[in-house]
Amino acid sequence: NKQVCIIPDSNIWIKTFLLKTPMAMAFLYHVVTNNYKIGLPEVVKREIILNMKKRGLQILGDVTKDLNYISFIHEKSKKLIDQLPNQDDILNSINERINELSSLLIDHTHSQSEFEGALEMVIKSTPPNSEKNQQYKDSLIWQSILNLCREFRVIFITEDKGFFEDRDYDKGLNYSLNETVKFNEYPLEIHHSLEVFTSTHKAIKETINEKEIIEKIITSAKNEIDKFLIPEGFFPKEYINSNLKYFLTNDTHKLGELYEHEDITEPTLTLKGNCLFIINKNEVSDQILDNLNFSAQRGTSRGVVSLRSKKWPSNDIKILGEI
Repeated sequence: NKQVCIIPDSNIWIKTFLLKTPMAMAFLYHVVTNNYKIGLPEVVKREIILNMKKRGLQILGDVTKDLNYISFIHEKSKKLIDQLPNQDDILNSINERINELSSLLIDHTHSQSEFEGALEMVIKSTPPNSEKNQQYKDSLIWQSILNLCREFRVIFITEDKGFFEDRDYDKGLNYSLNETVKFNEYPLEIHHSLEVFTSTHKAIKETINEKEIIEKIITSAKNEIDKFLIPEGFFPKEYINSNLKYFLTNDTHKLGELYEHEDITEPTLTLKGNCLFIINKNEVSDQILDNLNFSAQRGTSRGVVSLRSKKWPSNDIKILGEI
């Protein structure tokens, strides 16, 4: 049997801070325990290094500007500026993380035939390209996949809808792309997120007290919730419901957890994010709130009210937790 090689697209690497989020930790658990490999095409590697460095420098500039302002008010804050990383530190940290994962990685250097194949896909507007949307980089990734399919059982994870039939995640791999991998003894598997992939491999044996975990998550997120609502004169009233998804990580005492959306008709604050739950310490950590959405019912239809709007439906709110 061929070894499994999972290829996350650039956006997956960047979105998970080089596979460091709780959801990514759960993903890495499945990679390690199943002896899978992670494919890293050259173009993906170069893009994640370039974009993460660029984003890091942008954030560094913003933080430095804010700290300079604060230092005029609080002089001791000047010491924090000296502790900030520089451009080389950021680049070194990115490279160090990639090196940490090296035992799991299959580095793939592009061949001349792959460059030519990608160019032909662009010229012919073959998916993920279209007449008005030319994607040379994505075409090059696909050429890498074609070659890696000869040696591995490939699973591709990308948010790019151009790879999916009718740009619909639920319809799977685009038909014309699927035709090009028919030579492979295993069908090419495609997912649009680490969550979807990991859900198909979920295996939890521990007894989980979901209610207790959810209460800890809401407590952990209290400051963000208060910052979101109180300036508008709006106060949380009660917790309603949640849909908890949890996954094992490489640390046997930690669970990766994911917030998931569930519709209800009451005025509702919905938390979306992910975190780690440390089983032996009964603690929530590394919480990442992706967003906070406020939904309200207007007449017979349900709409979303912007926080900038002053038209609140009531002074009560019911919290919907998502994991």
